[in-house]
Order: sequence, then structure tokens, then C-alpha cells
Amino acid sequence: KIGLIRWLRDRSIVYLHRQPPKSILIEGQVFYLDPNDELGLSLRGVYEPFETEIFKTEIKKGDVVLDIGAFTGYYTVIASNLVGSSGKVIAFEPVPANFFLLKKNVGKNKNVIPLQKAVSDKNGESSMFIPPQLSGSSLSLTEIPQRRDGKMTKIETVTVDSLLPFLGLQKID
Repeated sequence: KIGLIRWLRDRSIVYLHRQPPKSILIEGQVFYLDPNDELGLSLRGVYEPFETEIFKTEIKKGDVVLDIGAFTGYYTVIASNLVGSSGKVIAFEPVPANFFLLKKNVGKNKNVIPLQKAVSDKNGESSMFIPPQLSGSSLSLTEIPQRRDGKMTKIETVTVDSLLPFLGLQKID
């Protein structure tokens, strides 16, 4: 028992002090991780396993899928593979650092349209609170009073209704 506990402790220490990889494979495609590996993909290779499986059963070839708040593109990449060349994935991500990785992750997927915009109830501009340690769960369109370490950044907003005709799309699946 003691030997096993020591082995687990030693492996945990090595693992906790290692740098996460810069990329992994998702759906057979190179996927670049954010610096903090927010989704824990370097540990598990999958984010929200239950939700991911449900997502995969709902998306069909030829579908039009919206990924609103795409972050670095985990669900975008999965949807891109599922909809195939006859489908489309529109990925919305307003945060510049996340959008950079989103574009890198969708790469040459011709069925993905990455947009550096936030979906809202009106077209225009808004401000988004972004903490210094960028975390998808810490973003807010309003300033968070208890957090003084972030900054408000201007972002572009768009309504889905106004965007679909512009993209030549009739419906969303």
C-alpha cells in the first residue's frame, strides 16, 4: 500500500509541475490549447464528455450550427467534422486572444466562418470585462464590482437575425 501511495504521489508531483502541451488532437485534427488549458483538454482529451456526446448525436451532415462564445473552438471543430462540406459552422468569439486561437484551430476548415463578434439583442458595440487571467467563465458584459484587476474592452455585437441573410443562410439547425 505504501509503495502505491508513494508512486501516486510522485506521479502527481511530476504531473502538476509539468507544462501542458501546446496542442493535442481533437477529432483527428491538431487543436491548439489556450496557455492555461482552461478546458483541461491536456488531461482528458475531451471537455464535458457527457455534453460532447449529446452534441455529437444532434449534429448531422449538412446542418448549419452556431457556436456562440466559441472560446478556442472545441465544439466548433467537432461540429465542423460532423456537418461536413455541405454544412456550415458559424463561430462567434469576441475576445481577441481567444479569437486568435479559434482561427488557428479551425485552420483550413472551409465550412467554418469565425467571427470576432458577440451575439446580442442589437447590432453595435458593447464593452466586455476581461480579467487578466483570461477565463471563459469570468467574462462579462458588465463590470464585476468585486474584481478590480481586469479591464473593460470594446467589442462588436451582432444579432443572429441580421447576420443570416448577410451570410446567405436561411435557417439554423
